[in-house]
Amino acid sequence: MTAQGMGLRMRRVSCWTAITVLAGAAFTAVHVACAAEPPGAKLPGPATGAPAIEPDSESGLRLQMDKTGRATAFVCGAETIRAATDVRIASPGWKHMPGLAELKDLAVTDIPGGRRWSGTLEIETGKACRVEQEVERAGQEWRVRIAVSADETIAIEGAFFWLDLPVAVYAGGYCDLGRKASAEFPMAFSEAGMRFLGGSANRVTFSGPEADKGFALDFDRDVLVRVQDARGWKSDVYNVFAEVVGGALPKGKTARLAVTIRRFRPEFEPVNLTVTPARVLGQMDGFGGNYCFEIESPVSQYTLKNLNVAWARTEMTPAEWEPRNDNDDPGKTDWEFLKAQDKEGTNLRREFLLAQQIQRKGVPYSITIWRLPEWCYAEPAQGFRMTGGAIKQGVWPEILECIGSYLVYAKKTYGVEPDFFSFNEPNGACYVKFTPEEHRDAIRRIGVHFKELGLKTRMLLGDVSYPGAYDFILPAAGDTETMRYVGALSFHSWNGADPAVYEKWASTATRLGIPLLVGELGVDPSAWEGRKYRSFEYGLREVRMYQELIRYARPRGTMQWEFTADYGIADEVKDPATGATNVVPHARFWFVKHFCNLTPRNADVLETASDLVDVRITAFRGRGAAEREYALHIANLSAPRTAVVTGLPAGAGKLRAVRTSQTESFRELPPVEVEAGGSIRVTLPARSLLTLTTLRETR
Repeated sequence: MTAQGMGLRMRRVSCWTAITVLAGAAFTAVHVACAAEPPGAKLPGPATGAPAIEPDSESGLRLQMDKTGRATAFVCGAETIRAATDVRIASPGWKHMPGLAELKDLAVTDIPGGRRWSGTLEIETGKACRVEQEVERAGQEWRVRIAVSADETIAIEGAFFWLDLPVAVYAGGYCDLGRKASAEFPMAFSEAGMRFLGGSANRVTFSGPEADKGFALDFDRDVLVRVQDARGWKSDVYNVFAEVVGGALPKGKTARLAVTIRRFRPEFEPVNLTVTPARVLGQMDGFGGNYCFEIESPVSQYTLKNLNVAWARTEMTPAEWEPRNDNDDPGKTDWEFLKAQDKEGTNLRREFLLAQQIQRKGVPYSITIWRLPEWCYAEPAQGFRMTGGAIKQGVWPEILECIGSYLVYAKKTYGVEPDFFSFNEPNGACYVKFTPEEHRDAIRRIGVHFKELGLKTRMLLGDVSYPGAYDFILPAAGDTETMRYVGALSFHSWNGADPAVYEKWASTATRLGIPLLVGELGVDPSAWEGRKYRSFEYGLREVRMYQELIRYARPRGTMQWEFTADYGIADEVKDPATGATNVVPHARFWFVKHFCNLTPRNADVLETASDLVDVRITAFRGRGAAEREYALHIANLSAPRTAVVTGLPAGAGKLRAVRTSQTESFRELPPVEVEAGGSIRVTLPARSLLTLTTLRETR
């Protein structure tokens, strides 16, 4: 975790560019001017005298069209919804997105049951595409046929069927790509969640919080569909856009897409979930958190008391232990000078006492250095040392004395001895930066020193700032002498990763024969700005990350950032009447409590499957005497639906059910009966986490 600001108050900031990839398609920022459309006139009937294009009943759909061929409203009986359609072509770099309103040489002709618009769209100076759109009614449906062609090859980002949906109508509703993916239309704008859904599909359905405002778009083939929140561009709509063609439009080629628009009442299909007890993916000790910054906050004690913490990570502050070099001889330690720093009321004293409390609870933990004393650096600090500092040449013997004396004193005075030691994010995101080779050498020299001092503390390999920094560990991992001192492998999960990246960490830990830890479990490294991490939406993103890490990285333990007031999962609230400070948990706390308190310790992770990407399931089974203890965590990240779970052991009886959603916090539900064949059926509210377990809560 990166440190920022003065004193001990630390925050994380992003040091790399995040690339959002959703459903296999990289989202590119699309700046679209979404000015309010003028009221459109009803599309008249063909000039040939055919009937006017009207719905046959109140339950049908009427489109209001403007003269350029854009729908400006969907009319359902007496209800008018200001939804708008368009055909848009994106120039290279998404610099310009002309649509039907910019057609040149516009020709409008009647066709049976509808109308055709055709003309040319200039993409760049001297380069244009020919666009044709036909709109006709067929019963209670509307059919839109789009054709895009060019007389010469033109480089474009793509041509799209475009739909704008008003936020005022659809916020809190759902957009669904069938079994591929689904998502809620966000109530509040979030830059991190601006591009919130995408994938290949032949149907898109969307609905508002009220079921009678649902519509479906059916395509004549699978197309890439993207959905984004245009409030990021000062608009008041959501954009849904389906790709007619992507990339360059070749000379003489005509790209086509047929779209059917119809009314839709949302009926979300049940999701099928499978547990395979015979397939064990790995073993997990349990879930925990970081106790590094703002440890003096009552939130720290609240989480230690109310969560079943299985792993912990604390901070070592050598700058407080040895603020100036005790002497010029690393072989002679000035113990009186060092011990004098351990004073009542200091952060150093709190650090020792917290480690003592954690160890007495039987919790394994890692201790980590963010910042060395200033006398260790090659150059004086210039304010906030964001990208790490080079260590002064020849000072390593003194650094070893400083770190070693800290741990020896902690062991003798407080009876504590951490399981692992590391420098935080040594790949360059914080105060001490190593090259991969320097990381290898530091592990070796510190490991040797700890052994000479008779300390049990082993070294952590990695502890890097994000999963994609995998290559940083390779020099150390490939050195046999270095690996003698390594006890575990660690990475931080900021910004997440593809399953293949997580799999590399899992397979490397297995090959090296050491446990894998997620030293910092976190989603957004910049969420401290405005305390965005406090939101329910952020908590859901963490739930998704928990599920992905369990399934693909298969760690032995995770440590969420943080279980203190820094990036906290609970708040300190002062009672105005008494002046007393109370700790009030927020949504993230309850999600975390599901994993910490309802998962058996030292459990097998079982293989699971879901036929819907936005419903995730992870399953655990106790080991040894606890082998009949099961826990299933089912995360529904989108629309409400029923789930059918199969593969449970026959005769399991009743399962305890606990659920957290936007309106429920760790709510105890009636027990769920397992059917004779080992299956259950449960209801999943929108955006919720349901845990089913044979365990009783340990706290």
